[in-house]
Amino acid sequence: MSHKIFQCAIRTASSYISESSALYTNRRHSFTPIKLRGVGGRDGPTVREQTTVEIKFQIKNSWTEVFSIICGIVPDGTFPTELTLGRKVIHKLGIYYIINSENIQLLALDGKPTLYP
Repeated sequence: MSHKIFQCAIRTASSYISESSALYTNRRHSFTPIKLRGVGGRDGPTVREQTTVEIKFQIKNSWTEVFSIICGIVPDGTFPTELTLGRKVIHKLGIYYIINSENIQLLALDGKPTLYP
């Protein structure tokens, strides 16, 4: 499932954010670097730090409520979008992919807002 703002990675339990987007985070703290496994078992990118990201989405003329997720900071271009959400976050937000469109509805947020690409 893909969206211009973020990609939901269904087969992972972690969340990652690109380095350049991590500048918009609220709090940061150090994290022992971890090497991710790449395609075919090869070495993948290194997660350098861990950060708490506070996010809200603008929908038309209003904003969703603010929510926080913990992300590993990875080099830009590691994933196809700036923010990759894991399974726990997907369920916590109640992310629902609207079939035959690129729209995503956040069922667990007040008003169940829909994100449009």
